[in-house]
Amino acid sequence: MLWNARIGPTMQDKTERFLLLSILVIITILAASCSLDIRAKQSLILANLSPTVIDVQLSTNKGQTERLSLDGYDSEIVMVSSKTTAIHVEIEGQYFNQSHDYKVEKGHPIWLIPDLETPPRAQIRDTDAPFTSVNHRGYNTIAPENTLSAFRLSKENGFDYVETDVSFTEDSVAVLLHDNTIDRTSNGKGAISSMTFDDVRKFDFGSWKDDAYTGEKIPSFEEFLALCVELELYPYIELKEGNRQQIRNLVDMVEDYGLSDKVTWISFDSTRLQYVKAKTPKARLGYLKSTVDEQSLYTVLELRSKVNEVFLDAKNISQDLMTKFVALGIPVEQWVVDTQEQIEALDAHVTGATSDYAVVGNLL
Repeated sequence: MLWNARIGPTMQDKTERFLLLSILVIITILAASCSLDIRAKQSLILANLSPTVIDVQLSTNKGQTERLSLDGYDSEIVMVSSKTTAIHVEIEGQYFNQSHDYKVEKGHPIWLIPDLETPPRAQIRDTDAPFTSVNHRGYNTIAPENTLSAFRLSKENGFDYVETDVSFTEDSVAVLLHDNTIDRTSNGKGAISSMTFDDVRKFDFGSWKDDAYTGEKIPSFEEFLALCVELELYPYIELKEGNRQQIRNLVDMVEDYGLSDKVTWISFDSTRLQYVKAKTPKARLGYLKSTVDEQSLYTVLELRSKVNEVFLDAKNISQDLMTKFVALGIPVEQWVVDTQEQIEALDAHVTGATSDYAVVGNLL
């Protein structure tokens, strides 16, 4: 651009600068508009069993209507305008035919979860359907829980999947321990977080269960992984404790042992599962819950992505909530299932069970 030294910018220069400034202003306005539009939208979450036909009518505060027609899906998230004030939904499906009206509350997701009747067990599960049978803390009815001896017995008694609990010593070594202290499962006392790994290895973790296991040591997480590779066991790893870095280290160890696609991470703390997800997006995650509520469903959905599998691992769940999890395509497993009565009481949609001694999948 040329400038006149005596009189400053020419008329052409001023015109060019004006046009450039105008373009920048327009771009800024458009960007702000797009940004505001994105922020103004909220999620409409549709959930049901396929095959289905669902017709959605959206009404705005200006009396305008918009129709969405979706055919044959398990679940879907649709972004709708903040101007939407009401939703009318017509649903036709394999197990239901319903009509619903919803009032939109700004700032809150809109959940369209139809009420479904559970079909007969035979329509969902047959003897050839996959079912995951998990041994709880190893074969702990005979061997001391969470020890290498217990997991060897798991394999001998027909289990391919084993559950264990991971905690950390004072020097951040991952070990297998259910409780916060070693009082119940060893001849020592004290919190695991206040002991170094060398200190805790001095204690006997076997004789409390049976004299035959006298001298059994608390296993490190790495020793457990090595055993899983040796015996071809698939671990369910419950994260009892652990900060972000400690959990990232666990994920690295699993990868080093070639078990990334053969491991399931479970926890009562969804934040720890989020740490796993951030480190390895395709990890299989299980959210543990003693008594399931509706918030449990939302927590599981927050853990789910397009590339991972997330399931609910429940102790108690109502039929109503089971229906909603099924509608959203979320698998449900249960714990602890041991007796024949408990096995027969399992909902037909349950895809796995954790047991102290029963290979549940073989008894259905």
